[in-house]
Amino acid sequence: YDNGKFDWPGDYSWGTISVNYGDTSGAPLSGPYDIKITDTIWSGWQPYSLNWDFDVVGCSKLTFALKPTVAGQKWNSAFLYVGDVSTGITVDVTSGEYGPAVPALNEWNTYTIPLAAYFPNGKVPSSIYKFNIQDQNQDLGTTATNVWYIDNVGFLP
Repeated sequence: YDNGKFDWPGDYSWGTISVNYGDTSGAPLSGPYDIKITDTIWSGWQPYSLNWDFDVVGCSKLTFALKPTVAGQKWNSAFLYVGDVSTGITVDVTSGEYGPAVPALNEWNTYTIPLAAYFPNGKVPSSIYKFNIQDQNQDLGTTATNVWYIDNVGFLP
């Protein structure tokens, strides 16, 4: 998702979630739109690659910007192999290792995570199927509806 354009065929988001790819209420970081997520606990945004086969040769990082509307917001992220097979690794986005541990409320916070962090023994496959960013708002002790935003999602060398 770059410059307001979602360039993958779709998403397999889960939970009680609404995904708006043409949002402007989050004050997009770049381009005319951002992604607005409205969800409840345990929900996640999960785009999938064209033909379930996105070539990541030459890429070493996944980057994205997140904008919380709840103080202390937390997120997890993971990749899945074709067939919905887990890599067995879930990354704590807000651990402080990849970007702000406490994301600034109502501001864009950029996270850059090495692809190796998502795969056993750091062995990144040549292509990927899908990845997700999961709301961990339940850690804040609430089951209320949550709104957060995503922008500038991409792979870096």
